[in-house]
Amino acid sequence: RTNASNTGRSSHNNNSHPSKKTQAEQQKIKKKALLAVSRDKSLSAKERAAKMKKIMQTSVHDSDEEELQSETQSSSLTARGGKSVKKKTSQQAMDSLCEPDFEEWDSNANSFIEKKKSKNKELNTLLTRIQVDDPNLRVVNLEQKNISDALIIPLFDALVSNTHVEELILKENRIGDEGCVALASAILDNSTINKIDLSGNNIKDDGMKDLCKAIAYNQCLVEINLSANKFGDAGVKELAASLVENESIEVLTLNGNL
Repeated sequence: RTNASNTGRSSHNNNSHPSKKTQAEQQKIKKKALLAVSRDKSLSAKERAAKMKKIMQTSVHDSDEEELQSETQSSSLTARGGKSVKKKTSQQAMDSLCEPDFEEWDSNANSFIEKKKSKNKELNTLLTRIQVDDPNLRVVNLEQKNISDALIIPLFDALVSNTHVEELILKENRIGDEGCVALASAILDNSTINKIDLSGNNIKDDGMKDLCKAIAYNQCLVEINLSANKFGDAGVKELAASLVENESIEVLTLNGNL
């Protein structure tokens, strides 16, 4: 009886104290799995959200790690081998708004998640208002929101057919050359935007080349601020050439570049 009792207690103790990963190890495993799922373009927004929620709720013990690693490998293969899509659909645009920025990841996962939810909610609301052509939306102000190309491109795409937005305030973000390609497409077709502030971003010579091609044909822009970016003489030459064709720009700010 004594041996049986001791065995039972030993078994109970082993079950009640499973080996656990340290908090840092758990976060590293989860981060890798989340990143893989976020890059899997074969998933719909609903499927992606469900997978990411499941990962975030998982307590990473030895028995769970294999499942997360399997999820990571599966999503990574899909992300690398998936079909390329020339033009983003509305669903993909919404998906990209929800893609997490893992540069901001820190030890406080809850704080990170809440911050991303708040930013994505604001961007989703703006995107919807632009897409439905809200007549009350005249100014899009996203100053100092730490917005990257991936987050801003869907908004630029939506502006192509918008007829009410007149001003874009995008200063001090992380918009770069890829974002300029989407913005160029927008101002080629948009006929209401007359003022753009892109100061304090990451626009280089390649981005200026694409943007200036659109500026040459646009006759609505009155003011554009490109100060404190990262383009040099080549970008300035492209801009000068575009201004030969453009007849509407009255105010141009370029200080603080290379």
